[in-house]
Amino acid sequence: MAAVVNGVLVWELQAGYPKLSGKQGDEKIVAQYAASVAALETQLPAFFTPFDAAAWPSCYNLSYLILTERSVEPDAAGQHYVVTLTYSNPEGEATSSTVTEEVELTSQDESVPIEQNPNYLTNWNNRLIAKGGFTATPAWWATARTKVTGSEYYAWIGVSDQVPEGWVELQAAVKPHLSTFLGGVKVVRVTKRSRTKTALQNDANDDYKLVDPPEKFGIAGDWLRGGSSIKRDGKYWVMTVDFTNARNIDGDVYGEA
Repeated sequence: MAAVVNGVLVWELQAGYPKLSGKQGDEKIVAQYAASVAALETQLPAFFTPFDAAAWPSCYNLSYLILTERSVEPDAAGQHYVVTLTYSNPEGEATSSTVTEEVELTSQDESVPIEQNPNYLTNWNNRLIAKGGFTATPAWWATARTKVTGSEYYAWIGVSDQVPEGWVELQAAVKPHLSTFLGGVKVVRVTKRSRTKTALQNDANDDYKLVDPPEKFGIAGDWLRGGSSIKRDGKYWVMTVDFTNARNIDGDVYGEA
């Protein structure tokens, strides 16, 4: 693979290279070149460039190797540079399996049915009615939190409902125009980085399950893990996944089968 222009060395593979070493799944190829200054600008490959296995019949099955290391040093005579390129498998056993983790708490605003407000009272958005002849307002009207009256003579109806025949309205709704309130959902976003994607793929097996995030920030309740996103970012694989908090998540739906 010599490249000589007008008798001037430009880019030449050195004798004895490329060199292959390592066990299966963790191979490494080292190639060394003599190069001119001009060649460095045009021939020097970028990191993560795939190994050109097609150019080396003996390495035809190693096209998954990528450029992970490179060095450029002037030769002793100072006439050209010695370029050393190392191609390896970022998923190989020699690659660090360490997973780094970042955790972030956010809140998502949303309109929540007023019935889910912790201070909710039934009389906020419901009217109390009674069968004809009953005119006394029961004491529980001011404190009730459900529509269950425990009496066949009293009932709750909505703001726009018609009073049934034979019944009379005893109390109007206290907050007739209130149907929702501004609430928030707590979300913990977890970002993990690893040189190997296997660890992240295994982690993603917990998607759509009742799983606590690594940090709950003191928030009580159940946590539902969403779907993971895994992508490559330079030399790392990056996974992002959200955990959504709720006071009670249906375990029949999201629990283990």
